[in-house]
Amino acid sequence: KIKYQGQKGAMAGIPATADAMGLLSSPDEALLAKIETGATHPKVERSEAAYANNSSRFSTADTAMKADAFRTQFAQIYYMRLTQMTKSLRAAAASRWGCGTAGNPRQIDRLLEVTPGERCAIIGTVYKEMSLKPNILDEHHAREKYEAPPPSRSKYHSPDDTLVLEDQSGRVALMPSEKFPAGELVTGVVMAVLGHETVSGEFEVEDVCFHMPGPQPQLPADAPDDVYVALISGLCIGESTGDTMLPLQMFIDYVSGELGSVGEQVHAAKIARVVIAGNVIELVERDAEDVAAYKQRGLEAKTVGHMRELDDALAQLTSAVPVDLMSGVNDPSNLTVPQQPMHRCMFPRSASSTLLCGVTNPYDFSVHGTTFLGTSGQGVDDIYKFSSAEDRTKILASTLEWGHLFPTAPDTLPCFPFFKQDPFVIDNTPHVFFAGNQPSYSSEIVVGPTGQQTRVICVPTFATTKTAVMVNTRTLVPYPISFGVSDGSDMEEA
Repeated sequence: KIKYQGQKGAMAGIPATADAMGLLSSPDEALLAKIETGATHPKVERSEAAYANNSSRFSTADTAMKADAFRTQFAQIYYMRLTQMTKSLRAAAASRWGCGTAGNPRQIDRLLEVTPGERCAIIGTVYKEMSLKPNILDEHHAREKYEAPPPSRSKYHSPDDTLVLEDQSGRVALMPSEKFPAGELVTGVVMAVLGHETVSGEFEVEDVCFHMPGPQPQLPADAPDDVYVALISGLCIGESTGDTMLPLQMFIDYVSGELGSVGEQVHAAKIARVVIAGNVIELVERDAEDVAAYKQRGLEAKTVGHMRELDDALAQLTSAVPVDLMSGVNDPSNLTVPQQPMHRCMFPRSASSTLLCGVTNPYDFSVHGTTFLGTSGQGVDDIYKFSSAEDRTKILASTLEWGHLFPTAPDTLPCFPFFKQDPFVIDNTPHVFFAGNQPSYSSEIVVGPTGQQTRVICVPTFATTKTAVMVNTRTLVPYPISFGVSDGSDMEEA
């Protein structure tokens, strides 16, 4: 079965349900008439769209930069982040609070220059003091005393957490208020704060503002027809996800035009690109740990078999459509963000195709003039753990508002030690902003202060939801499509 969810009318002519035992839908009257009269089967051609990869800033291939980077402290990336975003934050503070004009709060350049009792605006980087935050020293002491390490948690937020704002000159503790979303903030967010310093030395917060979104290119007004980008993540190919292979094969057949009626093939042909947003194989820990060492020599690592299955799937998919492959936390790539493309030698079958493109995580690209920016989901997952926020769509929208892809890096999220710039700062507002490997599908439109509209999408894990997301590059309307096998009795009209 194939189930089209939400966004009624997004793909006109496609049925809401489909049966895997035969055609996805019954042929329409016009098609039957053509067959009876011996008319030629209509030719279906794949849509083509202009494509550009704009992710060069996420590449760490420069060996000279690597050699210099690992000699520096991580404090440098925080300094570059604050430096890059200060100008935009000053403009945001001037627009919101009138800073710099007579009769309005004064903009303070350095935190140590704040005068107690004076209403002013300050800019700095948030540090969140968390009592439940994992500490490597606590784990080390537990091992020395033969004690159990602190238990892992799904959330490390607590009501006792406190916030500090700091710049290159010093730091000041922030007093929360009703307008101040202290629980939703995380370490690494750069923001402007309006308020005054109290006699106790704390800064009483009245209001906050964040990075002003950058310019956004206009959507192409002369688009002759709808063009789609398919987003899929979390294939998690492996032993524990065997039930994923049939839905994955159905997805491949659907995109390739080998599944469904002619009408559905016409719509599938409008998919100009497929983006796989990380976690293509399941996480394998301590491979062959239960096998004696002398027996491991002739064994094949589980990861090798999983990658072979992935290669076979990619070989089928790239025979029909361009595929962009991002890395995730489960995949054989570097753990630190930005993750680099997986090496082509891992894909002996599909690597020969020019339609397979290994890309970085994060990934910045454009299709048909529509700009996309997305990750494999590490940033959203990390913010979820270290904040009070529960709605992952809101978390994704917050990262756009904060102007940073991974604000918690390098504090709780491993990242490359950049020292010349912070490439994760969002300078330009994308049309589509997505995060892969999320528990479920969700989406909303985020409107910027100057009218920018961005479609934010949580792309679900395919291994658990059997769902991919199609995005219309002309209208920015997404629709999820689920694949599975049943007798059709559990299918409902979307």
